[in-house]
Amino acid sequence: MHALDQTNAATAFLLTLPRPVRKEEAVARCCAHLMTEHDMARDHAGILALQAFAELQAMNQTTWVDLDASTAHLVVIRQATGATLALTLTDLMRLVRHESLSHQTVTAATTH
Repeated sequence: MHALDQTNAATAFLLTLPRPVRKEEAVARCCAHLMTEHDMARDHAGILALQAFAELQAMNQTTWVDLDASTAHLVVIRQATGATLALTLTDLMRLVRHESLSHQTVTAATTH
């Protein structure tokens, strides 16, 4: 497990939102906050908001993405049990296209 960086502006903002909050709403509100209060470009704010949301979502998880083993075309996921899962870009795109995951697409807010 890892320590949460509460000094990160995106993380700090997300921690102020009432629970439960939908991913899409949390990311859009955080993105708008970063653009307005921290003068960030939309694309940069959107990525930071998504990263912070993922960090919060991953708290207490025993599974992680192995960035050293992953590439632009392969994501390697490790589990504390020692199990490893490898997903190619094609595998990931199939998951995204799957009807039950189509709602997971998140776009950075364009207005606030």
